[in-house]
Amino acid sequence: LADEGVYIGTLGGLIYVNAQKQSIDLGKKFKELSDRVTQLLYFDGILWVGTGNSGIIGYRNNRIVTHLTTKEGLTGNLVRKLYLHNNILWVGTDRGIP
Repeated sequence: LADEGVYIGTLGGLIYVNAQKQSIDLGKKFKELSDRVTQLLYFDGILWVGTGNSGIIGYRNNRIVTHLTTKEGLTGNLVRKLYLHNNILWVGTDRGIP
């Protein structure tokens, strides 16, 4: 996204490792990204992060651009699967597909 680094989803949140191999714990900067990461999917310039209890987080350009939970219509906040088909992002939660 920003450079030649890589994003890693862990039990403790989202980690970014840059091209110089420096590890950055994004959960320390953004509370929403400190939850267990269950899925990662890059689409339309946004890194979509499925979490174990915080729904879906859209991350782009070093900031959270959207955060979707049951309040916004997800059937559950535990994301089991993110799937992209025909430019539609499908979300499977522990309680089904919204």
